[in-house]
Amino acid sequence: MFGVRADGFAARQSPTTRAEGSKLKISKTLITLDNLAIIKCLHNNNTSSTIFYGYYFRWKYLLKPDKYKDVSKMKKEKIKFAILIVIVLSFFPLSYLYRRHIRNDIDTHSKFAIGKIIKFTTSLKSGNAWQYEFKYNDTLYENYRSTHVAYDVKMGDYFLVNFSSKYPEHSKILYEYKLNDGKINYMDSAWDTIPMSILHSGLKH
Repeated sequence: MFGVRADGFAARQSPTTRAEGSKLKISKTLITLDNLAIIKCLHNNNTSSTIFYGYYFRWKYLLKPDKYKDVSKMKKEKIKFAILIVIVLSFFPLSYLYRRHIRNDIDTHSKFAIGKIIKFTTSLKSGNAWQYEFKYNDTLYENYRSTHVAYDVKMGDYFLVNFSSKYPEHSKILYEYKLNDGKINYMDSAWDTIPMSILHSGLKH
């Protein structure tokens, strides 16, 4: 019969040892591999399980020794990973709350103006987007909105912009309302409601 030495390899047991072991229904043996890993082996008149676990941990240790050299370092890495996961997951509700705050501000202090498409941009964060500018109280504001395949948008086009009169930097260009040709003189105007008489649909025909 075989047992497990402290180095993880099997060792032959003497008849006396086997006799003593057979009297134990369940016992626990702690085996240390150079203070790197500890395993618990259960004896139930069957030392084959002890041999199996001993070789398993020895094999695991030989193939990946660095993984078991510093248990405290492993714990620290796990903690760092957990913190990173928490930060990433918390970003989504924070981002949602921020967008909701902007929408509420625009709805509460709603104003309309005419904005001009000035640049096409692309980024990992926002994807493809059109940058636009509009004027309110003699101040020029800029923002951007993601592109949309359903609307006909080109550089230099004019669209309606919905913004907050309290914080004009909070705005959204409305691709569905495109300025009629010849109405550029309304660029410096602002309205409390949508000026339908100078607009037409921005949808692609």
